[in-house]
Amino acid sequence: MVETIKIDKLQLRVEKHPNVAAADSLLKNVNILSVKGLHGSSRAIFAVGMYRKHPRTYLYILNDAETAGYFYHDVLQLIGPGDVMFFPSAYKRAAKYGQPDAANEVLRTELLCRLQGESSPLIIVSFPDALAEKKPFQQCYSGRIHLMCRWVKGLIRHS
Repeated sequence: MVETIKIDKLQLRVEKHPNVAAADSLLKNVNILSVKGLHGSSRAIFAVGMYRKHPRTYLYILNDAETAGYFYHDVLQLIGPGDVMFFPSAYKRAAKYGQPDAANEVLRTELLCRLQGESSPLIIVSFPDALAEKKPFQQCYSGRIHLMCRWVKGLIRHS
């Protein structure tokens, strides 16, 4: 018979695992850490274990938008919406088609405003294509970034 375990007990076990402690000590000496051998939701459990053990801002770059989306959802289920944000592509399919996605632009702006204004720890999830894009509002809103940040913060408070 298989023993079932609640997610919070599993998370506590992961936080106490020697590999999490080793990764934590490595991050004191380096800024970039590549972790291999984790599959599925174990990546998110490991990420949240690291975050809870040593709260600071972490950027997780996954291979593609789909993988990043699944990872983001798993982390969101573990720690809630206040401590994790997704940094998507600003475009609907790909930058080469040039079709901006307004919802994704709001998510990107919200994250950049939070990084600019707050110093609280955060898990950021993204993928290479999204990080390689220029900031879309830099061209469109030149000089009005603070106005845009206030608008996004107002949207968040009213939702």
